[in-house]
Amino acid sequence: MSSTHTPSRQEHFIPIQKGELVQRLLLSDGLTPVDRRQFLEFCDTVSRRLHREFRERLERLKCAYAPFDPDAELVATRPPDEEQEAMGSSVVRQFTALLEKANYMRLKREDIESALGATSDWGIDLYIDFDIFAELEVYARGDTIGRRVRCSWRTLYRRKTIDVPTYRRLAVIFRLRPDRPLERDVDPNAIFIKLFKNIPKADLEMMLPGTRVRMSWFDQGKILFPTLSGIGMTLWKIIQGTLLLVYTGLQGMVAFLCFVGATLGYGVKSVFGYLNTKNKYQLNVTRNLYYQNLDSNSGVLFRILDEAEDQEFRETILAYFLLWRDAPVSGWSADELDHAVEACLASMLPTGVDFEVADAIAKLQRLGLATAMPRDKWRARSIREATQLLNDETDEQRRGESCSPHFQPDQHPDQRPVE
Repeated sequence: MSSTHTPSRQEHFIPIQKGELVQRLLLSDGLTPVDRRQFLEFCDTVSRRLHREFRERLERLKCAYAPFDPDAELVATRPPDEEQEAMGSSVVRQFTALLEKANYMRLKREDIESALGATSDWGIDLYIDFDIFAELEVYARGDTIGRRVRCSWRTLYRRKTIDVPTYRRLAVIFRLRPDRPLERDVDPNAIFIKLFKNIPKADLEMMLPGTRVRMSWFDQGKILFPTLSGIGMTLWKIIQGTLLLVYTGLQGMVAFLCFVGATLGYGVKSVFGYLNTKNKYQLNVTRNLYYQNLDSNSGVLFRILDEAEDQEFRETILAYFLLWRDAPVSGWSADELDHAVEACLASMLPTGVDFEVADAIAKLQRLGLATAMPRDKWRARSIREATQLLNDETDEQRRGESCSPHFQPDQHPDQRPVE
């Protein structure tokens, strides 16, 4: 099976490795050997600073998620019953904020429900019971058109390439309602996090729990029509058999019973055909989940946090580099910087990127890498000054941490270990 993707629209995600981005910027025209050495040192300093921030964020999120992790092996502290709802919602909000940092897009309820009305190109149609969820969030990234090969009776089972609207990445986070458990061994207080790849939009519901296979009209007809016709024939033969018994005696009755048995056997075969068809659909669901599942629960936290950190680095470096190298002394406006970054990315990537210039400027301002100028313009600090500023702040943070404990979790007298 081959697959290619053509973007259906521009997104904020910057699909290039950190190291490759830095190397391409180093090869830009107009840089002296000294500039390249200083810029490389600056990139390393920014990377270490962001890694430190995201590492602290990870520790906080791990501590918050531990009581709700369905895969936890270590002893965790479960919040009191009256606080579980609020604390669970807080974990969901923290994780969705991290997904947005990694440039994932939130899918609204209507986006999910629109997928329910479409049958997959592989013949799978599912129904979702939304009432089982206390909370459900779905985020996607990479809205593309994939190309897949399909064989079906409509094409006389010849291989045909079709276009399939696809999400490159799909993240799902949910909590179940305690009064609507899916399985007996599923913890209703747990928060489940799933990450998938290359999910056709028509199969989005396959990634959610509580789905049930819904047979197509064609498959229902293959089962119901023979069964109903068999029942009708049986009733008709019973009437005929009663009359036959009157005129032919025992021998005719035996022949009649054999015919009725064959008809009922055909009906039983139709029922088992229904079950086999349903099992075929369930097997397709299992295969998709097996090959398209990327990570689960706490493992997703690590993966998404790493992606978010890399995205923050790319946005910061691109915005600073172009302000530092190309902007005039009077600086650039946000629109000018946005156009410059998008043009730079267009020269590196086969697809366009919608650069989040406001977010990038906010990061430069927070890190002290750019200063505001008159007329809503921005100018980058000198690279030596910016590097020194980041190093001084890092040293100050380390001295402050040496005087205080790293972990200061809020304890509650009524909290108890998870059983």
